[in-house]
Amino acid sequence: MGIKKEDLHHVFDRFYKARKEGNKTGSGLGLAIAKEIAERHGIIPTMKSVVGEGSTVVLALPRKEAAEEAAEMTQG
Repeated sequence: MGIKKEDLHHVFDRFYKARKEGNKTGSGLGLAIAKEIAERHGIIPTMKSVVGEGSTVVLALPRKEAAEEAAEMTQG
């Protein structure tokens, strides 16, 4: 429960998996893919975590103007 400080800045990296006993499955792609999707919509994801307590993903939503611009870019 929670992510160590030294691992925290890697959680959105492709194929990154913290070296711990309970983390044997998975490919390490989930958060990297989620970050890519979020950023394409102008959303900035960050992670806050306290070992022994848990983790929280924070999504910073864009201003209305930035969201409209991102939508126009994805529509072509």
